[in-house]
Amino acid sequence: MVVVDSPLLLSLLLIVALFIAARSYLTRGFEQAETEAEKRMHELLSEEQLGEAPERRPEKAAKPSHRERLARWIAERPVLQQEEGRSFLERLDSWLYQAGLRSRFTPEQALAEAISIWVVGVGGLIALRIGIGLPSAIFLPAVLFFAAYPPLKLRAAIAERQDKIRAEIPFFISQLYMALSSGMATIDDAIRRVARTAEEDPYESILAREFAQAQMEYRVGGKSIEEALRGISDRTGVASVENLVEALIQGLRTGTEMRQVLLEYSDQAREMWRQDMRIYKNRKQPLVTLGLVITMFGGVIIWAVPLLIQMMQTLSGLS
Repeated sequence: MVVVDSPLLLSLLLIVALFIAARSYLTRGFEQAETEAEKRMHELLSEEQLGEAPERRPEKAAKPSHRERLARWIAERPVLQQEEGRSFLERLDSWLYQAGLRSRFTPEQALAEAISIWVVGVGGLIALRIGIGLPSAIFLPAVLFFAAYPPLKLRAAIAERQDKIRAEIPFFISQLYMALSSGMATIDDAIRRVARTAEEDPYESILAREFAQAQMEYRVGGKSIEEALRGISDRTGVASVENLVEALIQGLRTGTEMRQVLLEYSDQAREMWRQDMRIYKNRKQPLVTLGLVITMFGGVIIWAVPLLIQMMQTLSGLS
């Protein structure tokens, strides 16, 4: 058994453990179980297949989790009731939509997640500082890292989703064009056709889901078609999607045939796609290299250094 008696090495190992714990906590929130709406939809599908509703059992009121209690406490803070606080919550709400997390987190719940990470990470580091005298050279960078981790994680989720959307755009335009060419009378019918096809496709189609949501908003949600379509631009934050939406809106305003609109925009969309993919490739290559370096460095810290210390202690005992 390897015994680590170096305070510096022990501090590094404990920081790694704190990071893993914080990351696992945040990941569980991102990958939480299906929402209540999805559960209800499964119940409705079951009722339709069986022909009768299953027996309803009275449900016990679930005890709110500490995250929910913390989110309620945050929502009641006076600073968030002021204009600056409301503006920040609106921006956070937009970021959650762009990350594809708005169905899982309200802005207050997202803040509760971040506070939990800060408490676990920064609180653990302070305990190490007091308990074993964690050096300032490690303590300060580690505090900054844990403080920045939640917003960086959200930013990474936004970037990942936007990369997927950019990769989907040419294919999505082709689907709309083919739907219109196959006899769909309006763009509304084409969107519904593409959304229905996407449900049976094993690959996730973010744009099909976004356009289906917009369709529900202007058909039964009380929004105009322009408001609903522009909502797609806000929820994605992708310039090429905004261009597509504006092209569709202009086509609706002028009465231009939608197949012609899509055909004219498809060349521009393909060129933007090529540019986006080049940027994506150039950005990913150094990140992959950096990830390998960090992984190897972490492996050296966790496994090689303790063994080296033990070997040095053994050699010192022999001499």
